[in-house]
Amino acid sequence: MSKGYSYLSVEEFHEEFSALGELQRSKLVKITHYFRNKYQLDIEAEDLYQEVLIRVYEGKRHIPKELPLEKGLASVIKSVANDLVTSQSFQRRKMEEDIKTVEESLNIELHCSGSIEQELIDEQTELLAQRRIGELKATFSGDLDVSQLIDAVVNGCKAKEIVKNVFNGNQTKYDTTRKRLMRRIAKRQKQGATNE
Repeated sequence: MSKGYSYLSVEEFHEEFSALGELQRSKLVKITHYFRNKYQLDIEAEDLYQEVLIRVYEGKRHIPKELPLEKGLASVIKSVANDLVTSQSFQRRKMEEDIKTVEESLNIELHCSGSIEQELIDEQTELLAQRRIGELKATFSGDLDVSQLIDAVVNGCKAKEIVKNVFNGNQTKYDTTRKRLMRRIAKRQKQGATNE
């Protein structure tokens, strides 16, 4: 029969956490650095530490009363770090899929064939893609963010690189810019289908 745990309330956690000495807090910070490095997280160790405390204070993570506070928090640090690495992996996959969608919408061909016929088809496809890209860039000439996104996609940059290099790591700005671009592409495709 397994032993059931009872957990510290937020108030009890706050009392015990406030009573921790400098040495104990220093150990927790070192544990945070360890898991940040182990999971190669894209956030600072201090941010990870704050995220752990926020989750405990919000009641999303619990510390068993039977464990010393340091051990309980170390377990939560590991758990949150694992959550973040899983979440980041999901985000990376999603961004890669987003870029693939943009590439497909712009009709960018990323492969070549050896036959002369295929080279002529590829050349025509490239000219068509360049024309579409030129039209899109002209449409968004007043929108630097979209223009930079288009340039990055055309140059073969992956989503993660674009977020980092074009949008200075601002995922939200990337997402909103991409949505503006995709709405315009969808509108153009709809108009093209209507005009044919």
